[in-house]
Amino acid sequence: AAHVADLAGLGYRSKGAMFDRMRELLGDGGEFTADNSKGEYAFVITKYGYDVFFTISTICLVLAVISIVFLEPKFFRYALLTTAVVTFCFTLNFFRDPDRATPSGDNLVISPADGKVILIKEVNETEFLHAEATQISIFMSPLNVHVNRNPTSGTVRHVRYVSGEFFAAFEDKASEKNEQTIIGIESRRGKILFKQ
Repeated sequence: AAHVADLAGLGYRSKGAMFDRMRELLGDGGEFTADNSKGEYAFVITKYGYDVFFTISTICLVLAVISIVFLEPKFFRYALLTTAVVTFCFTLNFFRDPDRATPSGDNLVISPADGKVILIKEVNETEFLHAEATQISIFMSPLNVHVNRNPTSGTVRHVRYVSGEFFAAFEDKASEKNEQTIIGIESRRGKILFKQ
């Protein structure tokens, strides 16, 4: 049976960079091998979020210094300092990229994302699988790790980037209308299509 993992078009900053790199590797008729095994290097912050993370962190640091050095009365000082610290902590949490030890094996399909499974249904997939498939949709809240991984080892046979809208991820139309990258992998157990 074929499987579809649909990450509900969540609009992550890594899409464009990931799509460009995959397109570069695929070239004209080339192929790219995806491996879900543990990488050699672990990043605390995902490199695709460096620009936003460091911009927000710098703003938070400036606000913290201003609140400590220049603000009176203490109420305003603590209010601004608390806002800066909470914003920094949320940003750090959002862009974290923990090292994951995933089970290994050729017959496994591992969730490509943290989050909550909000939909499982049978669909007729016509883009890559060309067959009846099980669609599994995962909703990622702002508190989940916003890094997507390959759901299985295999060869990338299909990549399509869709520039789209930015509807809230929990809306039904987000899956079809939002910006997304669609990736088809051929593995030993069959074909898998997933969206980010």
